[in-house]
Amino acid sequence: MKTDNLLIEIGSEELPANQQLALAEAFEKNFAKALNQENIQYNNIQAFVTPRRLGILVESIQTEQPPKSETKRGPALAQAFDANGEPTKAALGFARSNKTTIESLEKLETPQGSWLVFQHEIPGQHTIDLLPDLLTKTVESLPLKKRMRWGNQLHEFLRPVHWLVALLGSDIIPWQWAGLHANNQTFGHRFHHPDFIELNHADEYVSALKSAHVIVDFLERKNSNHCTITQCGDHYS
Repeated sequence: MKTDNLLIEIGSEELPANQQLALAEAFEKNFAKALNQENIQYNNIQAFVTPRRLGILVESIQTEQPPKSETKRGPALAQAFDANGEPTKAALGFARSNKTTIESLEKLETPQGSWLVFQHEIPGQHTIDLLPDLLTKTVESLPLKKRMRWGNQLHEFLRPVHWLVALLGSDIIPWQWAGLHANNQTFGHRFHHPDFIELNHADEYVSALKSAHVIVDFLERKNSNHCTITQCGDHYS
């Protein structure tokens, strides 16, 4: 099955220094849970956080859900066929409701009884179509200590949100949240590279921002010379 890399970034006003790492870890954990619930496989998730951004990079995510089998149970066999073995109205109605024929239905026998059943395969949806809802639910489930609203927005976040990046490979995910439309434009350091950066693919994120004076990996930034005791990233944001 085809895979690609997924990039999500939420650009905001200054995030509290003492909440940044916990926020990134929760974002990673909650999004992984959402993908697992939809049976979307991936290789790895890496979370990023700086004073002005929160993001995740998902490696080798399936671009389509795998198909799944479904079994619908119909009438009991005793009510499905008459004494001559002919299908009853109940059996015919069950077949018709599933847009199939009596011959295509199967019999399920268990210690609790026997039934007529319809077994079929449900094709998986495209991941890019599922992501907008999954992202909204993930962001709104983050454990924020103090939520706030801004402007005329009904959405809440730790700080006002100014941009969204959402890329599955090179495709922009049609995600709308907090009055914004996600696109492929992120921003570098607020002083040294204030202009937007256009990403052609999710893979470009880390290197493109490093070139724009932003280290997005929390631990890498912590081990650099841009951390204080109370805050990591006041220079590289």
